Amino acid sequence: PDLVRRLCVANAPYRELPLHRMLHVPLFALPAVPELIFRLGGRRVVDTMLSLAWKSSTPLDEERRSEYEAAYTDPEKVAAMLAYYRAATRPRVKALLTGEAIDGSPRVKVEKSLVLWGALDPVLPISTGESVVRDLGADCVMVTVPGAGHFVIEEATAVVVEVLLDFLRDDRTAVKPTAKKVAAKKAP
Repeated sequence: PDLVRRLCVANAPYRELPLHRMLHVPLFALPAVPELIFRLGGRRVVDTMLSLAWKSSTPLDEERRSEYEAAYTDPEKVAAMLAYYRAATRPRVKALLTGEAIDGSPRVKVEKSLVLWGALDPVLPISTGESVVRDLGADCVMVTVPGAGHFVIEEATAVVVEVLLDFLRDDRTAVKPTAKKVAAKKAP
């Protein structure tokens, strides 16, 4: 945590999960079943996923679609993705079974945080993004990207890059002129 100064969250829930829209989360937490779905469905699963959650008027180009298909048909990559969902759901499942509360404290303290959200996300509505902002605290800013769905980074790349560059720009980390001269002298 001491290495993280800035955090950007892009269409990803933090604590509040609208499970009625995210039925894939408990499904992906099950043992064996999701692996079977991806093994048998592969490219069709990817096509369905993109069809349901992509809202940009510009379609995903074929090369990028092929990259998604390749990732979701690779058993090792699918296992890594499912491990993420399983780790995220474990505390919630434990809380349901034991009646214990989920720890509400933030795990990482950052100077600033940014939440990027596709305004048309059918999986995670804007209210989920707003809950992420509340969880991350007063130094968090939310940017809602019009015309983008769940894949905001892919659907509005130019907007996302511009917002991220502005967010990550920090005058305090700029290289001082003397440091540039020293580095230039050391170079062969």
